[in-house]
Amino acid sequence: MKGISTLLLTSVAFLCMQPVSAQTEIKISKLQWEQLADMNIARMGHRILPSGNDFVVIGGHTTGFAREQSAEIFKDGAWTLLPTPFYVHDGAGAVTMEDGRTLIFGGHGGDLGTGGGVTGIDIYDPSTESFVDGGHLLKGRAMCNGVQAGGKAFMMGDYWSSSAAITVDVWSDGSQSVLDATLSEAHWYPYLMPTSDKASFLVLGNIGKRSGLSTVDKVDANTGEITQITLDIFNEWLPVWPGEAADTPDYSIGEGRYLVVCQKADDDGTYGIVLVDANAETAKLLLTLPDIILEQTIAWSGYLIVNPAVSEAYVIKSVKISSDNFSYYIATIDYNAGTVKEIAYAPELPVCNIYAGLAIMADGRIMATGGSISGESNFDGHEKVFAFTPNGGEVIDVITGIENTRKATTTASAIYNLDGQQLPQLQRGLNVIRQGNGTVKKVIVK
Repeated sequence: MKGISTLLLTSVAFLCMQPVSAQTEIKISKLQWEQLADMNIARMGHRILPSGNDFVVIGGHTTGFAREQSAEIFKDGAWTLLPTPFYVHDGAGAVTMEDGRTLIFGGHGGDLGTGGGVTGIDIYDPSTESFVDGGHLLKGRAMCNGVQAGGKAFMMGDYWSSSAAITVDVWSDGSQSVLDATLSEAHWYPYLMPTSDKASFLVLGNIGKRSGLSTVDKVDANTGEITQITLDIFNEWLPVWPGEAADTPDYSIGEGRYLVVCQKADDDGTYGIVLVDANAETAKLLLTLPDIILEQTIAWSGYLIVNPAVSEAYVIKSVKISSDNFSYYIATIDYNAGTVKEIAYAPELPVCNIYAGLAIMADGRIMATGGSISGESNFDGHEKVFAFTPNGGEVIDVITGIENTRKATTTASAIYNLDGQQLPQLQRGLNVIRQGNGTVKKVIVK
């Protein structure tokens, strides 16, 4: 066994020569969660808006993929229906203005995600907990997003657009206009990233539209001029589709900087976090996410949400394990250090976060509202609401020596199991390496 131990140590040393970050340890903890009061109506594809310490959910579609024209507020531990919005918003955009009012705009024009784009705009006023008719977009949109810059709301993105000439609607004090210039690409739920002074913003596409991801539009909020910049990293790392839960504040870490979950091009399993600096017009890979946790392969294609109060971001992924249960993972990112701080894990939950509305609560927990109960359909929305505590649960494992070594080959490195048997490349996964001093080192390879 002495000879085998020597070979194992050589293998680990080789793997550590190809680090993806300086991180050497990740805690795996039990995910703490609580089921809160159900919403009055099953929803998916809805918008969730923080409103002080309360939360408002608007629209979406309910069971059977039928559009839902309603809104409700979570207050004092219970959900109460609000006055009915003026328009139906399933797959809508939202943007919060400087005075605290939020514009909810667009959505699909028919049930089952059909009917083109809706033009209607609702304005939610948190001071009155009611809606005002905000008029109409100049162009119908669905699966769209908005951003506040220069005191105006810019609204763009559309599932139904295929033309290269893509317009941007502008809302200012109740008047609507459209920019003379057009975006370079059609997008679904684009990432919108204002500079810290909000004089301009970047428009970044995602793999909902696979072409032109390295070409990023820059919009001048004062002149309306649109220019293009190139961020080469998005040729290698493809931004994932953020989904219905994504507003700009969800992935902003302040000072014009934003986090984007990306999938490595031509690779179905490697995911990472790219940091975009809108001020400097640059982007870089912040970290890669471990792809095997507790011997389960994780494709981190889920949501990212930021809690700037503690300088953390959370990547959330549910994995179906049976007809009624999901395993749930929340990776906590320390974005100042550029590391994965902790991964919280729950083995069995009757919920999936696909098409859910997510928000940070005042106590730092993550609220997840509705979504698909099966994780596989647009027809089975549910009314369940959960609150997840991303950190601080009982530690159930500590993974050390973590490197994502997808470039390792059988000729360049040797990996052994606990029985001293060398593993062929196709059997590689989470391998436990027993070192000469008796300690255990876990190495992720693919």
